[in-house]
Amino acid sequence: MRSLKKRAYSCTSLALCVIMLVSLFGAALPAAAVPVTADRETPAVVMKGNYSAGVNNKWVALGDVAFENAKEENASLSTIAINPEVTYQKYWGMGTSLDETSIANIWKLSPEKREAMIKELADPETGGGFNLFRITIGSPDCIEHFPFWSYDELPEGVTEDFDLEYFSIEKDEYYHIIDVIKLIQKYNPDAKFYGSAWSAPAWMTTSNTFRGYVLPIE
Repeated sequence: MRSLKKRAYSCTSLALCVIMLVSLFGAALPAAAVPVTADRETPAVVMKGNYSAGVNNKWVALGDVAFENAKEENASLSTIAINPEVTYQKYWGMGTSLDETSIANIWKLSPEKREAMIKELADPETGGGFNLFRITIGSPDCIEHFPFWSYDELPEGVTEDFDLEYFSIEKDEYYHIIDVIKLIQKYNPDAKFYGSAWSAPAWMTTSNTFRGYVLPIE
């Protein structure tokens, strides 16, 4: 784990790192997309959507964008060709990282606003439908509650724990990580979670610390 000054508190926004493992079907040519206006006959295909660009532009309407026939000299630009026989990677879903700092800020909201936020992100019918979430195994490098921790912290006088006698997810409970996971499952029972580790427990490193360079064993 790399060294980090106490600036975790500045990481106040939820890390909406959208994970898109998109299924691509063959080669597709771009379509001619134009805004829908009152003086233009509405074509058969209209794209709608929302986007978020910071705290002052949350879930702003994208505006209707229409696909319509291009002029004859640009006819190819209005064609989307899909070959269903050619497929690539599978689409798992999209979502965000649930690290300790993000959850700390979610938990500062009132219970009503917290629930509404999770519903807006995870509900597949009325919200964003996020269904893939990364959780950390132990603490990441950007945290609000210092010091760093692992799932196997040792009491004073103990130097190793290969039998995992002191294994515990107590910090995940105390810092409401499990509470937020349960809230997500409430609004999206099909949501998937995967664990990502930042560091081994400090006692497993040659320097016995989460910070700085870990010397190789010779």
